Amino acid sequence: MPSFFAKVPNCGFKYPKTPSEFIGYAFVSPSVTLIAANHGNNSALVFPVSLLDYVYTITQEKAFALGYTKTNSGRDTISEIQRYFEFVTAKFGGIKECRVESNPISDFDKDGRAGYRYNKSVKEKVELDYWVVLRMYLREISEALIENAEAVVLHGKVNKKKLAINKTIEWLEHRIDIREFDASSFGSFTFEDWKQPLRVTKYQGVVTLNLLAWSGLRDSNVNWLDVRSYAKECLTEYDHDDFVPLFVNTDKAKKEPYTSEIPVHVMKLLDRVAKLRLKVNRSGFMEPIPYGGKQDSKWGHIKPLLQSTTSNGSEFNSEFLVNLLTQFEKC
Repeated sequence: MPSFFAKVPNCGFKYPKTPSEFIGYAFVSPSVTLIAANHGNNSALVFPVSLLDYVYTITQEKAFALGYTKTNSGRDTISEIQRYFEFVTAKFGGIKECRVESNPISDFDKDGRAGYRYNKSVKEKVELDYWVVLRMYLREISEALIENAEAVVLHGKVNKKKLAINKTIEWLEHRIDIREFDASSFGSFTFEDWKQPLRVTKYQGVVTLNLLAWSGLRDSNVNWLDVRSYAKECLTEYDHDDFVPLFVNTDKAKKEPYTSEIPVHVMKLLDRVAKLRLKVNRSGFMEPIPYGGKQDSKWGHIKPLLQSTTSNGSEFNSEFLVNLLTQFEKC
């Protein structure tokens, strides 16, 4: 790094003389998203060789020189550097120059190249940009699934399993066109189980994933949101770009309910889900059920907002996720 800054003094970054000045997205693992957020469209930026590439290259070359074809030295070295920043934060966090808001070497960076314990398996780090675009994709698919359910339940239309989306998502240099989404593999959800059952294409799993993506909550938090209280702390009027409080009524680690800020568009979608939820007229859904199936749970009885089974089990399984991500990556 000293050599790089000596040769390219006007690279657009400051030489990191202290731990607080060591920028992860510039020196460890470049991210288009974070660079754009902090520097805009500055094409004059020049990056040094990333710390990850440098360490892995040096350790691999040394291993080859000694006659080894495989080595975990690079991974172990990165772990040591990561622990250094953890030590600095814990021991000297009170000193301004040593105050690091977050470790510049994340677990995603460290685990981006797995060791040779997993023979012939190289795990590549997924870029932050991927998750940003996926989150936008989930929003569009969730909207389409809810629109379909509303058409069936509220307006007597015919249920659809293949949904026309016809939307374009743009993020920085990324652009994806979503023409259609095939939800056939999700199965159907029954609103009424009388002689003529009212069924719609399941939407609970995708809406849950969408909320997870936009809130950062745990699956269990979202799975047990109560249709009667999720919006109790939210104002009835808000601007489109606002963040609003979601009332989280359960948590594995907390003793009391709390609120979590989510974008307005997510809350509005949940409001539509709530209207549908209150239309469910079948056994196991009409009355509140005990949290986790435990009658003596401290969280009491809940009427789950996104309930799709009588026990309120999770919708997530490998088939669901593979199907969703496969369609996303084909766009």
